[in-house]
Amino acid sequence: MSRTNNTVDRSLRSAFRDRLAAVDVDSTVVSRDALADTLETRLTEPAVASDLGDGVDLPAAIGTEPTLADLRAAATGITRARLGVASLGSIVVSSSPGLDGPVSLFPPKHVAILEAADIVADLETALELLAADFAAGANDVVFVTGPSSTGDMGELVVGVHGPAEMEVVIVE
Repeated sequence: MSRTNNTVDRSLRSAFRDRLAAVDVDSTVVSRDALADTLETRLTEPAVASDLGDGVDLPAAIGTEPTLADLRAAATGITRARLGVASLGSIVVSSSPGLDGPVSLFPPKHVAILEAADIVADLETALELLAADFAAGANDVVFVTGPSSTGDMGELVVGVHGPAEMEVVIVE
């Protein structure tokens, strides 16, 4: 999944985390060995997850093949993020047969797992990297910048079109 050979640009990671904080998103940096324990402390049950791929162990109670009823009942959804965009504090969630989109949108809390090496500087770099995916037939990604909110109803309302709370777990 990682776009590089695990090279982590710490200044990009720092800039990304600063932008996340600016859009009310908590973030934490963990080792791969600490990921499962970190996820367990970050989620509210019941929780659902999309297929997180190799190297991600989840608590046994969390299934990776949620039904629509599971999605509606879930308090937390856990997905992988394809990319992190440092200049925006955005993550990119790809659509997949593992229901990444609905798992990131239905529950009131979204926890995204992002490989540190998948943080890019800006939107242009992200689009260049995604171009290869699009050329291969993948044509559905969502750029997520902070928890769902809207101001078109008067005062700011949080959680209307997606989760009201979001967190990014960056894995080194």
